[in-house]
Amino acid sequence: MDDDTTDVVSFTSSQLNDSPTVRAELRGQLQRLKLVEANVQAFSASIEKLHAALGSTVMDASNVGALLSSSEQSQFDFQNVFVQMSDFAENLQQQLTQSLEPLTEYKASIAAAARAARSFDEESEALDSVHHRYLSLSRDSPMETRATAHSDLCDKAAGVALSLFDAKAALRDGCAAQRVVPQRALCEVLVAQLAYHQSCTRLLSSIMPQVSAVMTSTDATTAALAEARQADVAQRAAMPRPQVREGTTLAEGWLYKGSFNLTSDGAGAGLKEQLKPWNKRWFILCDNGKLYYYKSPEDGRQAKVPIDMNLFSTVTADHGPLEFELRAGKRTLRLKAVEQTDKQRWMAALQSYLDAHQAERQAATLANQKRFQPVGTGIRDLDQRAQMHQRTEHEGFLYRQDADLMRRWRKWWCVVSDGEMVCTLFESLRVSDLSMVSKGRPDRGSREHASSSPFETLAETIDPVPSKASSSVTLSLATVSVREARQLNVPYVFEVISPQHTVALQAQSSEELALWMEVIQNATASSLGCVMRTSSSASSGDNPIFAKVRLAGGNGQCADCGAPNPSWASINLGAIVCLACAGVHRQMGVHISKCRSLELDVKEWSEPLIMMMTALGNTTVNAVWQPALVEVPLAGADATAAQREAHLRKKYESRAYLARLPSGEELRPPAYALHLAALRDDVRMVATCLAHRLDVDAVAPTTALGEWTEAMADEHVGRMAVHVAAAAGSTLALELLLQNLSTSAAGIDARDVLGKSAMMVAVEKGQANCVQQLLTRGANISHADHQRQTPMTAAAERGLHAISEAMLQYKLAQDEKLLRQSLDLG
Repeated sequence: MDDDTTDVVSFTSSQLNDSPTVRAELRGQLQRLKLVEANVQAFSASIEKLHAALGSTVMDASNVGALLSSSEQSQFDFQNVFVQMSDFAENLQQQLTQSLEPLTEYKASIAAAARAARSFDEESEALDSVHHRYLSLSRDSPMETRATAHSDLCDKAAGVALSLFDAKAALRDGCAAQRVVPQRALCEVLVAQLAYHQSCTRLLSSIMPQVSAVMTSTDATTAALAEARQADVAQRAAMPRPQVREGTTLAEGWLYKGSFNLTSDGAGAGLKEQLKPWNKRWFILCDNGKLYYYKSPEDGRQAKVPIDMNLFSTVTADHGPLEFELRAGKRTLRLKAVEQTDKQRWMAALQSYLDAHQAERQAATLANQKRFQPVGTGIRDLDQRAQMHQRTEHEGFLYRQDADLMRRWRKWWCVVSDGEMVCTLFESLRVSDLSMVSKGRPDRGSREHASSSPFETLAETIDPVPSKASSSVTLSLATVSVREARQLNVPYVFEVISPQHTVALQAQSSEELALWMEVIQNATASSLGCVMRTSSSASSGDNPIFAKVRLAGGNGQCADCGAPNPSWASINLGAIVCLACAGVHRQMGVHISKCRSLELDVKEWSEPLIMMMTALGNTTVNAVWQPALVEVPLAGADATAAQREAHLRKKYESRAYLARLPSGEELRPPAYALHLAALRDDVRMVATCLAHRLDVDAVAPTTALGEWTEAMADEHVGRMAVHVAAAAGSTLALELLLQNLSTSAAGIDARDVLGKSAMMVAVEKGQANCVQQLLTRGANISHADHQRQTPMTAAAERGLHAISEAMLQYKLAQDEKLLRQSLDLG
């Protein structure tokens, strides 16, 4: 239960700036520093030997070159100079001692960097453990349990962010110092040789220009490093930290704490009798509306997620002489004082705060309700997030359950890019573990570094050390679907379903769940669009029916923006649209527009649907939805996403471009127009009536009206438009009506005054094509009319063997489907 928690920062892997790429770069830096540390140690030992011999011992100059890169060695041959000067190593004790100090400090900084890397690994593993506990909680877990788990999660996440930042800074400082400390030490030794050994004056004078250049470079790098450190200090100071108690104390003392509990009449007493034992806690009420509790007064300054007093409404004394409770809607927090005076003191303090902060409590209640509103109920709900509907790439950590007996949830690195979803499980993501590294190229997504700064160019010389992948799953997004796994008892799980297998992944929050599902859905749509564009010529040649649909009036361009070669269709509007406009159509919802790919072999592309789309065409559709084309500010193919969405919503949701009278009133067709169009199979008039929101459930006129004659009224008395189309065999009009059943309250099995459904009417009239259309849309063949006759019996009595066979095959298919479902459940 989360109602007793405050708004804390929710960290994801992207917000922590944590990824296999980042860890590979850190591991590469650490590996580089380990090698440098050994060379520094060897070089320091040589200087100490020279120091002990006071110039009588020849210095081992073989380790000098190992400290420098090949480019630095080509710029200046330090090793050769030291070989020539080995005979003049006298009286250098003080100077050599000074030169050893920065090397000693540098070795200490390398050790500190290694400790920072190990600390980050330990914090990261601790965060994984807390994540596991939090995400394993049942949806029915108590509010206090979830609040405590959420508190630990956020605190650990903050700690990991700080540890990651410290590790990055320490490793970067160590690598940057490699270009400063060794060179500086070497130059200082050379300068000391020049000052104290006159015999080396001629040699050292010849190399001083190069020495000065190196020292100038190190000074510039030192200055850049100092600036970077100052920026790091400022950035670290601004980073979130575990929450610490703030505010002035209004009351504090020992109280016994019960658990948060649902209360209801009758059943509430039974629930309260089953409460956990009372726990003694040190409570602190602050003037900022936070109620903290700890195991002891000494813990009062530790990080703790408090209870928000603004979420409570009343304080009441109940169930005992020392007990009282705080109420928050249907939930209560039961407390018990040690003495009667403590109870009175606490109740007075709590009630005083509630009375003095009415406005804050109302605002907090509204904000809390809005915060815990569900993101959506399914994959279609993701389309409501307009600002994200174009995003097709994302990466981050997700959790996947092992298939073994332990059923552990382990962290996988998931990347959606280039029409694929790649999920990778690494053997180890510890930065300090150099044994679990890949010997191949850096992992996907490694970044290029380019800068002219003397500090930032260091990254160009260090190769990342990627982690070794133990398992990987690659899914082609052109063949997958995604849905939320509501059947599982753990939260934030979604399934990516492909023809080969199903992958269940767990996000870290409802927002991240919605983001991943929407990105996968959009990437799938984009992949299908790419497939269509690359294979359009082949598919058009193999399927002349779809080529005919594209060549229908105006279908060579998008109906909404005019983009060439549109590849999607709104099957209930009859419009052919481009991929970008299809995204907005899907965003508006299926009650406005039902989008399907034009070139995929899906169930919706039946023969009647293809004929209907061919009969309409974009020219006819736009003549219905925006007849005054010249006066309408159409959004072009190069319009922004906001402009495109605004235009389409105005066109289809607000219906602002429909034909209107000079007075501005909408020019609606007469009430009988929909029935007349269904009778005549006038699909354009049906589209016009639907655009003007004529009631599809309205019954046909019983008297002559305009072109609706008396004979028509007598034949179709009490029938709706779908009945009229089924009776007349108007396959095009019937298909368009069936595609717009979302506007019908009665649905496909609506009955006329005689209790006959459209299926029954089609059977009686012998309209086999209409019967097949209705079967495809799931019409009920067992509905009996007022004469207790069903479509099956009506077809048998009339000797309509083809219709009877079609309905029998449909019935057998439905029974087989139900049998399979029952076996799966069993």
